[in-house]
Amino acid sequence: MREQLRLREIDVAVDLVRRAGVLGNAIQLEQVFINLLTNARDAVANSPRKAIRISASVDRERVEVVVADTGHGIPAGLERRIFDPFFTTKEVGKGTGLGLSITYGSSRSTAG
Repeated sequence: MREQLRLREIDVAVDLVRRAGVLGNAIQLEQVFINLLTNARDAVANSPRKAIRISASVDRERVEVVVADTGHGIPAGLERRIFDPFFTTKEVGKGTGLGLSITYGSSRSTAG
């Protein structure tokens, strides 16, 4: 995705903590990150400042990853539906509504 983001002139800042002993399913985690970055890429498409920030923190029991962007955000009242299968705020033909649903399911089952 790095090249895709660069070609769209999106600034990406990454602040990850490297720590031994964190386990997960690499394929599922890759799918999670692709879905989150694709949504962030689409969200900043019409923003005056196109930026995505990825950060992470680790404690004894979990890893928390935050993906933030300068897009317009999720419209008020829709936050509870974003993980529902086939729900999308994108125009018809622009999204399947499966990305965050798959991401949610994968993120719940990637722990080692």
